[in-house]
Parts: sequence; structure tokens; C-alpha cells
Amino acid sequence: MTRRLFRAMFALVLAVVLCCMVLFLGAASAYFTKVQIRQLEGERAGKEVPQAYAHEIDGNCLPHCDSFTDNGYTKEEMKLVNETKKIFDDPNIRVTATAVRVPVTGGHSESVNAEFEREFTLEEVRRLLAEAPGVVLEDDPERAIYPMAT
Repeated sequence: MTRRLFRAMFALVLAVVLCCMVLFLGAASAYFTKVQIRQLEGERAGKEVPQAYAHEIDGNCLPHCDSFTDNGYTKEEMKLVNETKKIFDDPNIRVTATAVRVPVTGGHSESVNAEFEREFTLEEVRRLLAEAPGVVLEDDPERAIYPMAT
């Protein structure tokens, strides 16, 4: 969504907290992807195999997506910060991000917490998101309907 749509919906966005759960397979190279898959399969089979990661991936979450930058964030986390500011066309939005590799075989998930200039109700948010072009609202926890990576 664009900043203009958010302004129309809720007023000015002040801050965004992102947590991105990233598929454990990286896009570095076909060879690295094979090593990643071998590591996961080896761990699940209890075998010693070449390691793509410094830590076990099976049943684990690794807060190490790409290399770390001088400010302590990874490159992936900085990409999330910079893209958010670009999407909203506002370099002053406070953004913090965490990116974590998770052992799933398909998809990424993202949790977004946004702080707005004014108060609003959840019913208002749900209605506006449901009406937004290109948005599919999946928010009915009572019926186990919520966004998932699969």
C-alpha cells in the first residue's frame, strides 16, 4: 500500500516494526541452495553433512539473514527498513526490522506493527483493508483463518 492510501485510511504513519520470517533457502546460488537442503535433510536424518549455516536449522530460527552491517542489522533487515521508507516516500518514518531464517519449504511471512498519528478501531482497519485493491484479508481467528506462508 502507498503512503497516500494509509493517510486516507488512518492518517500519518509514525513508526513501523517489522519481523520477517524468511524461508531458510537463500538465493545466493544453486550450489548453496543444495547445501542448505542437504543440511536440513541431514539434520532430520541424524547424519553428518556439509553445513550451510553455522547452527542447526531443523527446528530452529536463525537471526542471520545475509551478512551483518556496521549498525548491527543484517543486509536483509536494512533492506526492509529502506524499502519501507521508500514505499511511504518518507525518510522520517521510524522503522526497525528483524529478519529470521525459518525451516519451512515455501514462502515468507511478515509481522507488521504500525503506529499511526491518530487512534482507530480494528473494525475500521479490517473494513479498509478488505476494500483495498489487491489486498486479501484473512482475519478470522475463531475459524482458524489467518495469513500463513503456505
